[in-house]
Amino acid sequence: MDVRIPEILLPQLAVFILVLVRLSGLFLAAPFFSGPVVPQRLKVLFAVAAAGCLAPVFSGQGEQAMAALRHPVSAALAVAVELGIGIAIGFLAGVVIGAIQTAGYYISQDIGYTIANIIDPLSDLQTSVIGQLKALVAVELFVLLDLHHHLLRLLSTSFEWIPLATLLKKSAAIGSGGAFKEIASQQGTFLLDTAASLALPITVTLILVTTAMAFLSRAVPEMNVFISGFAVRILIGMWVLILLFPFLVSILQPSFERMVRDGWAFLRTLSGQ
Repeated sequence: MDVRIPEILLPQLAVFILVLVRLSGLFLAAPFFSGPVVPQRLKVLFAVAAAGCLAPVFSGQGEQAMAALRHPVSAALAVAVELGIGIAIGFLAGVVIGAIQTAGYYISQDIGYTIANIIDPLSDLQTSVIGQLKALVAVELFVLLDLHHHLLRLLSTSFEWIPLATLLKKSAAIGSGGAFKEIASQQGTFLLDTAASLALPITVTLILVTTAMAFLSRAVPEMNVFISGFAVRILIGMWVLILLFPFLVSILQPSFERMVRDGWAFLRTLSGQ
């Protein structure tokens, strides 16, 4: 049985497909949405439902969406570009979580926990115990600050500032390649700076502990500092970590607020505003 879609519905279908692709990019990269703990069917259902809500709002972009999907090459290019926009927006939020996990790795390495690496349920990758603990706290804070809704608003606004299947033309017109490199460089610098800042208190404390143990080994040569040093480093490192945990929210909140600002700046760069 040959089922044909009425011509009048084809533009709306094209808009729905490209909106769904951009949303899928966000769900592939953004914290809270991309975690393997969330069932894949639920992700697909939520993406389709969100696309169904957004597509009628931007039905006026149907003609250009149809033109982009008319030929296989242009359709593949349009799908790749729309997916890239969603991934880029989600990646900006993922940078903060990545910085926290990197800081946790630094701390675990200093304390001596790197041997106890486990699979992180947020990224399905091997990570340190402390990195996973901090990342879980960060994702909880991400939700409590309503930042998952901020990401959805950001993506919704992107359809107004960057209409479907128009990014390549906009980028060529405004010459935004240099701006993209600058944004990527800023995010990489931000990740490393944030990770180093979060790990700094424990790193400095353990350097002092190591120095004290070195002096102790010179003063009491009979004492096996190499063996007892592991237990001392773990004890002091965890004690400092517990002392710092109440301040973790006040440390992470500015990073998440910066993430939102960077997201809007990224959209302005893409749209040339």
